[in-house]
Amino acid sequence: MSETVKKYDYVLYLGKLCHGASLVNNNGLKLFDGPWDWSGTGKADGIYKRIKALYKDFDHWFDYRDFVPMKPEYAAEIGDFTWALRYKKDVANQPQHAPVCKEVSRYNPKTLTYYYHDFFDNQPVEEQFPAFKEKYLRRCERCRSFIEAADSVLLIYMSHLADQKKDVRLDDTRVVSLIKRLREKYPSKTIDLYMFEHSPNFHDGNYIRSVLDIGIIRYISNHDEVFPENDDDIRHRANTFMMPKSVCKILEHIELSDKFKMI
Repeated sequence: MSETVKKYDYVLYLGKLCHGASLVNNNGLKLFDGPWDWSGTGKADGIYKRIKALYKDFDHWFDYRDFVPMKPEYAAEIGDFTWALRYKKDVANQPQHAPVCKEVSRYNPKTLTYYYHDFFDNQPVEEQFPAFKEKYLRRCERCRSFIEAADSVLLIYMSHLADQKKDVRLDDTRVVSLIKRLREKYPSKTIDLYMFEHSPNFHDGNYIRSVLDIGIIRYISNHDEVFPENDDDIRHRANTFMMPKSVCKILEHIELSDKFKMI
């Protein structure tokens, strides 16, 4: 299945997990760390909230009172991380990939976003939070400014690797409605969304492409069909995870324009 190459001024990763941001970066599509490159969400509702945040300018996303310690009930929303070993390159030489789940990890039930990479146990969280908030507000503001300066923006959503077990899709009507609201905020921009979702029913790197609305495209593929561990092409992995052939094949047909080339 072939596709023409599409160019965008700015590519923004929505989640679900940080490995997707690494894959976007390894394919030359990342200009800087975005608001969700180092965080995760366990529920589909988290993605809806992220699109909404783009047209509400991240209102109340980083209020200290909303952040709570990671607890078993919150971790259960994220799911079992033992799946990760199946996708990992050089498994024998790597530590077990699991949620860090230190006592200092934080979760925001209002935004359905968890942060494993930003807090450390050598300092009280309340002392670390101002710098954390400043860092993320800076990323949010830069994201907003790039959307405003761009003529074309691509949002990328990549389902959790373990979601294939559930075979659950995002709600078409809700997604289209949210993107419509975002386009209304930026009426002069082209704003597209690619959704990578998973099913065990596709093989040999094949996938199905369906158009929900103009520029809103769902790709369904078998996320278990990853590149072999001896594949050294950086575009085929995210950190130490080997990535699905189908997703990488699609990303090969996306390029950044020259608009922000000097960034």
